[in-house]
Amino acid sequence: MPVHPKLRYYPNGNLLVTCSIHSTLFPDWHYSAFAQYLPDGTLYTSFGNQGIAIDQSGGMVSEVKIQSDSKIMVLVYGFVPVYGLIRYNADGSRDTTYGNAGAVFGLPNTDTYMRSMTLLNDDRVVLIGLINDMQNSNSFALLRHLPSGALDPTFGNGGMVLYPQIQITANGLLLQEDNKLVFGGNTQNGNDSLYTVGRFNADGTIDNTFGTNGITTTDVTPSYNRLNAIAFQNDGKLVAVGDGACITLARYTQGTLSDRTFSSNNLQMAVYPNPAPDAFHLTYELKNNQTVSATLHDLYGRGMRKPIENQQQIAGKHIQPISLEGLSTGTYLLVLETSEGKQCCKVIKSN
Repeated sequence: MPVHPKLRYYPNGNLLVTCSIHSTLFPDWHYSAFAQYLPDGTLYTSFGNQGIAIDQSGGMVSEVKIQSDSKIMVLVYGFVPVYGLIRYNADGSRDTTYGNAGAVFGLPNTDTYMRSMTLLNDDRVVLIGLINDMQNSNSFALLRHLPSGALDPTFGNGGMVLYPQIQITANGLLLQEDNKLVFGGNTQNGNDSLYTVGRFNADGTIDNTFGTNGITTTDVTPSYNRLNAIAFQNDGKLVAVGDGACITLARYTQGTLSDRTFSSNNLQMAVYPNPAPDAFHLTYELKNNQTVSATLHDLYGRGMRKPIENQQQIAGKHIQPISLEGLSTGTYLLVLETSEGKQCCKVIKSN
């Protein structure tokens, strides 16, 4: 069964699809699979075997990047706590000039949890994650590998920059035009998880001009939410997306790391019970008088219920009952929209 699919575009418009495939012989092992498509959606038959390549000694795909020479760099992990960097030629075959037979795996005497990477303009690779020194001491870490696969000795201490005082799970790493590195992830706060974004200079030191001492955290909703991915807009602002009780988006400016024109953290909403068999209640609080709408969508984006439509409501707490009668069992998305912004929440109709 294919899992963790990734999409990447080539400069010529071709599309690379990468995923992991469970091994039928070894349940804890995964193959890495690739397919390259032409812009019209047909397989590019010059890639792999009629457009498809499978590496049975790969692993669970965590991230994929296409180099400037069209070689493919893949970050993988397995059932042991090590990371792997595997490089493939443009035709989908292993690049045996990289590392050891095309791969670099982990660091000696450490558990390494690397889940995100980015490519520099010269095809050096920067990884971000956690390193455990086998004595239960975790460090937030940046690693940089040369195009040969070796650690870059000019970066930090032997290719590594460690921050023992920072405990963040990183889920995204991006390269700015000035070669600074922006990351997104999560910081645990009791039973809650906070969106966390930050920036490093090109040498791996913290960029103190970004946020507060280089890092900012955001409690995007009252309930548990986890940042999963980040991306740059054309204007350089950073957008983060996550899941949990609902799908949430947050946008950050390059300096202050707080863009209130995008999402309104002043709007707080919750639903209960959830899951629910027949009906649930939507609760929310308005800071001032506003126009309010609420729409329940299915996963195809179709509006199924509109319990509130362009109502003028006063400031304060509001409770709105919403019926699920006549709807199929499954998952829906409730969108609450006010004059200041939108919030959304996943709603499950149970049997």
